[in-house]
Amino acid sequence: MKTNNNFIPWITTKVKAALKKKARLYQKAKTSNNWSNYRKFQNECKNKFRQARWEHVKKSSTKVSRQTTPNLSGHMLSRRSKITSALHLYAQMVT
Repeated sequence: MKTNNNFIPWITTKVKAALKKKARLYQKAKTSNNWSNYRKFQNECKNKFRQARWEHVKKSSTKVSRQTTPNLSGHMLSRRSKITSALHLYAQMVT
């Protein structure tokens, strides 16, 4: 598993362990040419990563004040759902 100095706050120990296991399964799949276990776990790993990211976003969004919501939400949310999620978060904070 490659590491770098970028800090990603939603990467928990469970997500790190899943990434390491995925790397081991990849090496095993390369030698045995059996990709089914790797592909199955890769999907599970993606789901864990996404779930951890959204839990972090939800937890962080409760701490954000009304004035900083539009600026911060663009940074925290993914590109494809930026507009709808930012509006949703802003509507929740206004009401």
